[in-house]
Amino acid sequence: MGEQQLNAGRLRSARSYAKLAASQAPQDWSKSAALAQLLFKLGETAEAHMWYSRASEHSALDYDVLLNWAAAAYRMGNPKQCHDLMAQAARTYPMGNAPSHPKASPVVVTLRSLSDSHFGIKTKSGKSYKIRAHKGGHFALTHLLDTSDFHSITANILADHIPKKSDFPRPDLLINTVACPDRQGRALEAMTDLEHCFAGTDFINKPSQVLRTTRLENAQRLPKIADLEMARTEKHRYGGDPATFADAVATSGFAYPFLIRRVGTQTGRSFEKIDNPEGLSAYLAAQSAGQDFYIQSYIDCQHADGLYTKARCFFIDGDFYPIARLTSDHWQIHSGDRYRVMDKSPGAQKAEQAYLADPEAFLGAAAFDALHAVRDAVSLDFFGIDFTTDIRGRLKLFEVNAAMRHNFDHAGHFPYTRPYLAAASAAFQAMVTKRLNSARNRPTGNRN
Repeated sequence: MGEQQLNAGRLRSARSYAKLAASQAPQDWSKSAALAQLLFKLGETAEAHMWYSRASEHSALDYDVLLNWAAAAYRMGNPKQCHDLMAQAARTYPMGNAPSHPKASPVVVTLRSLSDSHFGIKTKSGKSYKIRAHKGGHFALTHLLDTSDFHSITANILADHIPKKSDFPRPDLLINTVACPDRQGRALEAMTDLEHCFAGTDFINKPSQVLRTTRLENAQRLPKIADLEMARTEKHRYGGDPATFADAVATSGFAYPFLIRRVGTQTGRSFEKIDNPEGLSAYLAAQSAGQDFYIQSYIDCQHADGLYTKARCFFIDGDFYPIARLTSDHWQIHSGDRYRVMDKSPGAQKAEQAYLADPEAFLGAAAFDALHAVRDAVSLDFFGIDFTTDIRGRLKLFEVNAAMRHNFDHAGHFPYTRPYLAAASAAFQAMVTKRLNSARNRPTGNRN
């Protein structure tokens, strides 16, 4: 009854049913897992966690229950239990849930790593109940791919365990959503075996190619491209002594200011500009010994008006798609700057519109050609580039990888962005459709 009330959007009523059941149910109730699932969706995380634990004592847990319990454990401050439950789910259900399409439908297998990641909890888009959200070194397909016309199966990978070939259905297409080799390098290395297992099957973002997009390797190979600049980057391990770490950084030739980031982090987390030795000591005081950090030279990208800009593009199946051009009054630019800076600046919005409408004309031929040279070097089916240009039209790269979010979060306030975001979504869908059509026309003997 509680689930019916929830599906009808009556959260208050659903919560009442759930609370009543929780107060009256015996310790070994056969429906403990169902109650835990309802409590989870209602945002009653602590109670859900308790009922998941009870359910595990007297019955085997299914796939969704294990992963929701993992999300609840992480929210409750127990990352080890979260990771243990994810590992259990991956080993028990290597292919996730069974597909629901007719057998004649094409089969798309999406690969994800349940190592070095976790499940968070968020509110379901357009609804008011809670769902789990996978986080940690992947790109999401939510706004890129409509799976209604084919079997969509998730293959769960662990760094020390990948599904056997016999676990897989015969796939028409494999999509690797593991995107951050700095965080997910162990899983990607394990996944390279799948490239050989399915050598006759199309593979979007092959793991062996994603492995080459670490910040360190990008910084070593991409500056060789003409009309392009990228910060010098080195990796250093922090052993626990700030003075020793500072000496190692100085010996490597880095002068203040420089940038520091914990290896494996994205979205600006742990990313700071260090202006002096005191700033480095303060930064390291919040870090743990044994962690690796990227040190990057600081390239001043401030424009003559005192502002900073960061543009983003995607390359999808080889084609260029402009996504955004943000303006900020701070060197570290985030999407939130739209509401702190851009919504008050018609000029910044006009510049973004110009970039979206005609990126080659806006950037200039040299920068546009350099971006395509990056595409050729990276050689992924889907990835993004964050960059800016200087007064001479020279390209300055910030980030190059597939670990970039694609969403419509800001299209309501900046409606001129929507057609370009939609174009990227349509391009990814078209790429998958094209690959599936190619698989359909391939001789049966060439399919795995």
